[in-house]
Amino acid sequence: MALTPEDRRRGGKTAQQRRKLEKRVRIVSPEDVPGGKAPESLDDIIIWAAWLSFAAVTGLLDGTTVREANRSLGTLKVALEKKVLLARLHELEKLIRTYEEERTARGLPARTA
Repeated sequence: MALTPEDRRRGGKTAQQRRKLEKRVRIVSPEDVPGGKAPESLDDIIIWAAWLSFAAVTGLLDGTTVREANRSLGTLKVALEKKVLLARLHELEKLIRTYEEERTARGLPARTA
């Protein structure tokens, strides 16, 4: 992006970057977040989402911080849901193997998909 004479007078890209970094960002210490630690379960995510909503409307956190935290919570939620679904899938596969072994032991033909 080309700088205008006015931009150069105000300090150019260095000053522009400095002003950008000077914007107020509100963060909290680890002790101030729910439970004092990172969320680890779907229940934690619900608690954190409620807390982030409250922090956003009361001005405790700035919008950018809230948005990024919510994105991270969404990613964690999907990962935890996949973990649960994969565990259930493995249990069902195990159950099917047991069922097929019992069918074979009784002399019945194995089922095909």
